[in-house]
Amino acid sequence: MNDFTLKDSKKYFSQTLEFHKNNLLFQAHSHHPWTDVAYEAMEKYFILVKEKLDFKWNDIFNDYFPRTQNLILEMLNCPAHWEVSVSPSTHDLLVRFISAMETKTKSENRKLSCLVSLSEFHSARRQFQAWQQSDQMIVEWVEVEFSLLKMQVFLEQNPNTVDLVFLSQCLYGSGYFFEETELLKMAGMFPHIYFVIDVYHSFATRPLNFNNAFPNMIFLGGCYKYAMSGENCCFLVLPKKFPFNPTNTGWFAEFGELEKTSALATTRLVFSQDGYRFLGSTFDPLGMIRYVSTWEYFKSQGITLEKIRWHVLELQNELVARVINAKLHWLFPPDDWSTGNFLCLQFKNSEELQIMAKYLETKLVWFDSRGHVIRFGFSIYQDISDVEKLALVLNNY
Repeated sequence: MNDFTLKDSKKYFSQTLEFHKNNLLFQAHSHHPWTDVAYEAMEKYFILVKEKLDFKWNDIFNDYFPRTQNLILEMLNCPAHWEVSVSPSTHDLLVRFISAMETKTKSENRKLSCLVSLSEFHSARRQFQAWQQSDQMIVEWVEVEFSLLKMQVFLEQNPNTVDLVFLSQCLYGSGYFFEETELLKMAGMFPHIYFVIDVYHSFATRPLNFNNAFPNMIFLGGCYKYAMSGENCCFLVLPKKFPFNPTNTGWFAEFGELEKTSALATTRLVFSQDGYRFLGSTFDPLGMIRYVSTWEYFKSQGITLEKIRWHVLELQNELVARVINAKLHWLFPPDDWSTGNFLCLQFKNSEELQIMAKYLETKLVWFDSRGHVIRFGFSIYQDISDVEKLALVLNNY
């Protein structure tokens, strides 16, 4: 136990845990349980819609949206003046951001050139593959598992041929985590290249520090996983002086200017400021509402990202210490800084994985898998007793 240990934090998830009282929930990395506060907030939103109907958007954009923006900047520890846009998915934001980048390369009569890691999540991987195969852009792929060296060497050898780098801070297939200092160093070495850092699997897992982020850094992420807020609350964070506007654009991008201009009265494309320009069209704001209600409540209860990280590390280390089954192999052991909030068991092939998966299902263990790894996600809705039960299941395999 240490000064950061969270006690009785299960109480914040009582409805989900009561429903799953016979299950071991270790799929936080796939779908994190929602808090009781989030449920209450959704009920309040129904009342808001009932009472205000279409005028609900005044509350959303004048209240929930700026609170969401401020919380995201605070949890990333980004410069306070940076721009935050939201959307139902990171894919939506990625496509819109690329459309902005292409305004630059098209004006120079050339294709956008991107360097993408081979460890990206499915939507980004598929989209870059599609752009590459359709000959819309030039895409180079590089291995980054456990090291940024190959990416750095590629950039050093091709300093003038890359417009954009796409890289996750925490790799979803292994849990390997790049410290902010590593990412800042690389972005600082190549100021003419934009670095899109996918923080989906690192956001809300620990204190992050991008306070000294360079103007060529962009952050993409969401609140589905460890931010505990479910769908429809993904974000794009970038400097306000980012010089390009998207061509993939919806009417929310001029929402703040609707009273000043009308699309029927002008042919000039107008973009609102303060995060609006990368918004799309009408979306369900419940994700923002769950996110704001959960994390503002946590702040009132003294639950910090530092406490969450130490709680998770304690659980991870306990599990690794207790699992003595020689047939099981951790892909990457827990470490203070270079491990995400999940651990992976590695298998030789998909057949071995499926045998283990079926065994875990019979033991009512909830988990998720990718490729040849089974992932166990950790968070504050678990305690040592859950780890003891999981270790027993694994040792009996």
